[in-house]
Amino acid sequence: TADLRAATPSHAAQLLWPQRAELRQRLDESAAALRRAFAIRLEREELRLRERENALRWFSPQRHQIRLAERLARLSLALRGAARQWLTNKSRVLDGLERSRRAALTLGRLDALQARLSLLRAALDAALPHRLSNAAHSLTLAQNALRAAGVAWLETRFRRLESLEAALAANDPLAPLHRGYALVRTARGGILRSVGQTAPNREIEVRLADGRLTAVVSRVSPDAAQSGEKNI
Repeated sequence: TADLRAATPSHAAQLLWPQRAELRQRLDESAAALRRAFAIRLEREELRLRERENALRWFSPQRHQIRLAERLARLSLALRGAARQWLTNKSRVLDGLERSRRAALTLGRLDALQARLSLLRAALDAALPHRLSNAAHSLTLAQNALRAAGVAWLETRFRRLESLEAALAANDPLAPLHRGYALVRTARGGILRSVGQTAPNREIEVRLADGRLTAVVSRVSPDAAQSGEKNI
């Protein structure tokens, strides 16, 4: 069963390949486009390859050595120029100094300097005794003033020391012991200021000017006036 009939074989061939010319044209166009794309891709890759070759050539050790050699040559040239300039300047300075020395050290100049030196030596010999006398007088005055100031300072310090010694002696808590007073302490070491702080048969310590006594209280007798005040 067929849905299409052909009268001749040629007609059948035409029916089987109705778009042969169109397909061939599309094939040719695709081949041309592929060739163009390949050419563009090949050109782009060649460009990238040349760029990388140039970069590799620029960063290669040989290129680096060449750049260093060029820089060294420039520095050497600049150094030679600076050295020549420095030597030229120094030569000019030395020439100027030599001319100044020759102009300054003439016979007339030496005679004038010798005469001035003689005058200065004579003036110094004449002024030296007077200056020494003035210096000795000033030194004597300074020594006298220093001696007077030292004596006054020492007298002031001695008076101050005597005043402090008197104040210290007046405030010495043991000074009254030499006048017949005594310092009494309880057995625990506290100062006994009142008869109410002790009681018969209790031990006390009596401090005198030349030593200590240990005693036992035999009787406590409060003062009448103090007792009356307490009772009021």
